[in-house]
Amino acid sequence: MSEIEVRPSLPERPSAEAFSALLGRYLRADSVMVDARYMTLQIEGFLAPWPPAVPETPALRRAYMDSLDAVIGILDAAGATWRYHPHVFIAGEVLHRSDGGQEFCGVDARVTLDLLLPRTCG
Repeated sequence: MSEIEVRPSLPERPSAEAFSALLGRYLRADSVMVDARYMTLQIEGFLAPWPPAVPETPALRRAYMDSLDAVIGILDAAGATWRYHPHVFIAGEVLHRSDGGQEFCGVDARVTLDLLLPRTCG
């Protein structure tokens, strides 16, 4: 995980773009919410499966969890203090085939990361 060495600290100005850059190929941040009153930081976005081309759903779920582990590692190395364990929601459509079989398709992994706000942010 070379991102840890390149970006050793959390962004001074929390934004979706800053956290997407920090977390690289593992997470696309959609929103970053700062609550200065409670000194909390919430990041929401979509995990990117790593490796990126995973054809079968069980392998895709494992790839999402590998990305989550990478995100946690990067944030830990950057000095994050966790408020809650990340919330992960993996969902997709079910394709019902004419032979009676079924399979998952269009699977995404939404994640919410709850951190305590560093004193340098805000």
